[in-house]
Order: sequence, then structure tokens, then C-alpha cells
Amino acid sequence: YGNFTNLLSFWHDENVLINENKLFYVTEGEIVIRIDDKEYLCKAGDMVLIPAGVKHDYHLSQKKARFYSR
Repeated sequence: YGNFTNLLSFWHDENVLINENKLFYVTEGEIVIRIDDKEYLCKAGDMVLIPAGVKHDYHLSQKKARFYSR
């Protein structure tokens, strides 16, 4: 399954741990993903795969974002 999401400024989550792979494809704006205390700034055109079982946090940067998540 997957979906296309327009994000609002309060979009974030912490200590996420799921049993499925998560794929982000950023179409506009920027999001920040943190894994093992390292932050990754993901901009329009970036695709990020977070493997199942990897604890992570994510939030919007100062710019709003749109992305496709699967």
C-alpha cells in the first residue's frame, strides 16, 4: 500500500519502529529523518528507504513538504 501526503507543520513522529520497510519519495519541500542520532535532510527528488526494524524519527524542515510513502 502507499499514499501521497501533503504535510502540515506539526507533522512528526519519534521512536518509530515498524515491521515493514518504509519508503519516502519527497516531491516538494524538505523532511528530516534521524536514525542512530544522525540526521538526513531529504529534499524534493530524494527517495529514502528505511528498513524494517530500524528505529527512526522524522519531521518537516522549515519548508513544507509533499511526499509519496509506501
